[in-house]
Amino acid sequence: MHHSIYQEILEECENMDSVKRSKLLRIYLHIPSLPRLRAIQASLMELKRTLRRRNGSLVRFSNGE
Repeated sequence: MHHSIYQEILEECENMDSVKRSKLLRIYLHIPSLPRLRAIQASLMELKRTLRRRNGSLVRFSNGE
């Protein structure tokens, strides 16, 4: 959901005070979007593969091969 739409929804809540509305808006701004989460996940998977390859080569060298 886009920031402005979320802000409109919060402003339409009649029984919500401004402090609570501000807190919810700050929380929303810290939640990454789905495409960003997928990009982070892909980066972590690539890092994991790289570390496995490096750890595998270190194990081979430490065994004297």
